[in-house]
Amino acid sequence: MPSRGRCIIPGVACQGVTNQSCHRNKSSFALIAIVVGMSLMFPIGERGIAQARSNENVDTDRNDKNRFIYLFEEYAQFMKIDFKENAVAGYWSLADIRQSEKIFPNCAADSNPPCAVVFPETMRYDPRRHRLYGAFPLSEWGTTKRTRFRILALQLPDFAVVGEIPIPQPQDTPPVVLLTPDGNQVLVGYSDHAAEANAPKPMVAVVLDSYNADGFTKMWSRKEAAPRESLQLLKSVLNSSFTSKAYFSSNGGFIFDGLERISVVGQTFAKSYAKPLDGLSTADRKRLSPFADNPAAEKPFFNYGVGESAAGRTIVRLTNRAATETAFWTVDLASRQTSPLIVGPFSALHLTSNGTFVVAEAMKYSGEAGKAPSGELRKTGLFQVYDVKSGELLREFHLPAVAGAATQNTLLGITPGGDEFFYSAKGHLYSVSLETGRVLMDVNTLFLHGPLSSGIFTAQ
Repeated sequence: MPSRGRCIIPGVACQGVTNQSCHRNKSSFALIAIVVGMSLMFPIGERGIAQARSNENVDTDRNDKNRFIYLFEEYAQFMKIDFKENAVAGYWSLADIRQSEKIFPNCAADSNPPCAVVFPETMRYDPRRHRLYGAFPLSEWGTTKRTRFRILALQLPDFAVVGEIPIPQPQDTPPVVLLTPDGNQVLVGYSDHAAEANAPKPMVAVVLDSYNADGFTKMWSRKEAAPRESLQLLKSVLNSSFTSKAYFSSNGGFIFDGLERISVVGQTFAKSYAKPLDGLSTADRKRLSPFADNPAAEKPFFNYGVGESAAGRTIVRLTNRAATETAFWTVDLASRQTSPLIVGPFSALHLTSNGTFVVAEAMKYSGEAGKAPSGELRKTGLFQVYDVKSGELLREFHLPAVAGAATQNTLLGITPGGDEFFYSAKGHLYSVSLETGRVLMDVNTLFLHGPLSSGIFTAQ
C-alpha cells in the first residue's frame, strides 16, 4: 500500500478519514459523482446548490442533506465537494483510509499498473442505508486477461466495509451492480466463462445473482446462455442481462437499458426492444432524409445512436455526413411513444433525470469546413435547452469557459429540476445555471492532474 502521512493541500483539508497521504497519479481519470449528506467545511465562494438524480432514476426533493459530491479518479483518489455552500471538504484516497486493506487487500506500494482501482460505472448509491456499492478488483487490473472481482458495500461517510459479495469467476470486464428502488436487493450480473468454455460452439453465458442488502445472503441465482451468432442476428435474447447504464423504474416493475425494457416479476425477466423509428410521424421521417446513409434509396438506412436514458425515456440521435447537424428524439420505453423530432447543431445530448428536457452542447471538428469531418472534436460552449414533449427550444446561451477539446470538457450532470448543471473543463469544476448560463461556482481541480469525466450522480 502507499506510504501513509498527513494530507496537506493548499486550501483543502482531509477530514473524516485518518492517516491519509495525498499521493498524486498522473494517469487518465474516470470519475463518479456521488451526492451524500455530510458536514460543511471550508467555504469557497458564491452560493450554489447541488442536487442530482439517484442511480435508480427516482426523483428526490432538494433538502439540506443533498449537499456533497464525491469525485473519484480511476486510481481511487477523490475529492469531496460541498455544492450547497461551495466548499472543498477534502481530497484523499481510498487506498489510504483506515480500512484500505479490506478494500484493496492485495495491493503493493510499487504495483504497476496500480491495483487500487475503482470502476465508476459499477457504483450505486443506496440513500436509505447511506451505502455505496461497487465492483473492486482482487487482482491487479490490466496485467492478466481476466480479473477477480468482488462487490463491496461501503458505509458512508467513513467508507467502512459493511458487506461483500463474491464473484466466483474471473471477468474480462467489471460485474454490473443494480439496486432495487427500495434498496433491499442487490442484483449482480457477470459472465459465466466456465459455461462458455465447455459449450460445443461459441456461446454467451451470463449469471444474475440477487442478494439481500441487510445480511448479504444470496436470495436466488439465474443463469442464461445463447449461441453468440444467434444473439448477433437478434434471433436470441438474454433476458436477465443488462449493462452498467441500466436502472429500475420507480415501481420496480421494469429495468430500462438503452432501448431495451426488461419486465421484472419476481425472478422472471422478459426483455423487449423498442424500434425507435416506428413511432415517428410521416413528416418527421421526411425531415430525417438528409441523415440517412443512403438518402436516395427507396428504403433509406438510418444508422442511429442510442443516448442517455432517464425516467423511462431514451434519446435516439442521428448526425449528418458533414457532422454539422444532429437530429434527435426520445422513445418512451413503457408506451413506445416517441417525442417530436428536433434538428439542431451537431451536439452532445444530455437528458434531465425526469426525462423532460434535453440539454444540447454544440460541437464541431477543427478540420476544414465543407469537407468530411476531420481534426479535433471540440465543444463550442453553446448550450441549447429543449422541451422533450413539444420539441420547443426554450433557451440558449454561450459559455466560453467550457469551450475546448471534447475529451477534456465534460458535462457531469444536471439537477432533477433542470435548473443547474455541473461541468469539468480546463482544470475547473463549474456549477452553471440552466436558466441564465451564469456560473454559480468555480472550483480549481488542477491538482487532480486530469479532466473529470461523466459519472453517476446520486442523492440522499
